Amino acid sequence: MEIITWEKVLSLLHTRNSFLREASALSIGSFDGPHCGHRALFDAVLAAARRKNIASGVVTFARPLSGRKRPEEYRGDVSTLRQRLDYCAEKGFDFAIVIDFSDEFGRMEGHVFLSALRQIFGMRFLAEGCDFHCGYHGATDIPAIQAYAAEHAVELEIVQPVMYGGERVSSSRIRSSVLSGDFVSVAGMLGRPYQLDCRDTEWKRENDTMYPASGRLIQQVLPCDGVYTVQINMSGSVSGGDAAYRAQLKMESQNLRLQVPSDSSALQIRTIEFI
Repeated sequence: MEIITWEKVLSLLHTRNSFLREASALSIGSFDGPHCGHRALFDAVLAAARRKNIASGVVTFARPLSGRKRPEEYRGDVSTLRQRLDYCAEKGFDFAIVIDFSDEFGRMEGHVFLSALRQIFGMRFLAEGCDFHCGYHGATDIPAIQAYAAEHAVELEIVQPVMYGGERVSSSRIRSSVLSGDFVSVAGMLGRPYQLDCRDTEWKRENDTMYPASGRLIQQVLPCDGVYTVQINMSGSVSGGDAAYRAQLKMESQNLRLQVPSDSSALQIRTIEFI
């Protein structure tokens, strides 16, 4: 899967260069999870791409927008950017556009943003949820996007919310479930166990305890205080492959401590999976 930065898109717009894709099917969003609601959007895009014989892509952000809009209430991401991109690659997308949200981008009108996607990527299909909006102050809502799509011959599919346990699945709901330690519900909404991405985290070790050297583990949401059973997925074993250990994770004041086997000292923690 090709990763394309928004800066590259802007450079092509400014120089009036040729497009990167002749035609494509897209979905736009933070896709923090990604969860089963996002999967419904992705399936719609991939199905349209196959039907129309065009490229498939996602437009996402380096960090979920929730953290930018309400930073005082925000408790962390459900997934890292790398996890989201890995998920999209596994689904079979041809490309992903990554936007590092800025004040300049936030001032862009919705129709200008959509026109950029149409000009550079030949957007012919767009799948979004019923409450999606974009552009300056989120002013370009679904009715406005429907009007834009009709004017520019873009097929628009509005995907209905996906439910779990009688309630709508959302990244904020998953975040709340992680905070409360309800990992059964989290796994049900994600379609897989919740994982902390530790590939860029430096660890310290004291006897049989490991903890992040920087104190706070990356930018993902962590559960409330307590002891949790986890699986530690590690790389760098003697045989050259990966290793997995069941362990106890202790949370205290948003700091975590891992009880690890004595033979894991030379391994690098890749992910921590709540089971």
